[in-house]
Amino acid sequence: MGYGIGARIYPMEFVMKSAFLFVLVPAVMLVGVALPQAQAQTAPEARQISQVSLTAIAESFISRLGDQQFESAVADYEASLQDVNDISARSIQTYWNDIVAESGPFRQIIRSTVLSDGRPNGESVVSVVCQFGRTNRELFVVLSGTDVVSFSPVE
Repeated sequence: MGYGIGARIYPMEFVMKSAFLFVLVPAVMLVGVALPQAQAQTAPEARQISQVSLTAIAESFISRLGDQQFESAVADYEASLQDVNDISARSIQTYWNDIVAESGPFRQIIRSTVLSDGRPNGESVVSVVCQFGRTNRELFVVLSGTDVVSFSPVE
């Protein structure tokens, strides 16, 4: 049995294959156009969220140092680095106190900016500009994922 398209009669298999192609080809073309557009729209949003969380982690770490909460701050350090580099609340406190001795008492965080977002080596660098009693200082906080790897003032 056949089906008519226009003035001709075609076998059922031909009609089904033709109908399938008329549906499949436009669907593939639509996906090929829509998918890259959807990815392009979500990628900047995901990156922005990532940068916001990186700055929040770095600011939280610096705020705890400023509040003299060294035990809490050392908990942010990557566990493997704590043992290898002998990082303790006391060593962080000593380092922070050296910064405070040079700059005056910690007042507040002015701003933070993601300088490197972890690509390609997996470590992110966040610049945190802080107001101290005598001067403003820029501190770099290096993160591996959400763990602090190091922090240091910009000289």
